[in-house]
Amino acid sequence: NFINSLNITYFKKGDLLYLNEDKILDIKNEVRKQIKLQSKSQSQIILGNFNIKQSIIKEIIEDLEQSENLEGVFCEEGNQIIFYTKKGINDKILESTDIFFIDE
Repeated sequence: NFINSLNITYFKKGDLLYLNEDKILDIKNEVRKQIKLQSKSQSQIILGNFNIKQSIIKEIIEDLEQSENLEGVFCEEGNQIIFYTKKGINDKILESTDIFFIDE
């Protein structure tokens, strides 16, 4: 809470707190890469486990949404940000067959 009150950009990984902007940029790029990689095989990716200042997550989401090679939807559920991949969306639709009718 104290660091949030200072209104500075940070990234916390385990017990380490990163304040260096170059290191944070490297971490943002790594998070983007991991989301792209995991989106190929996962139904959903929970971003709530990243302890990153909210504005950094929003930047990453905006960048990924603008990229043409990532299909899915970001949403907030409780205090977690979740990315539902195309596969995850299809799975949710199939789970709710009483609501959705699939015309093939």
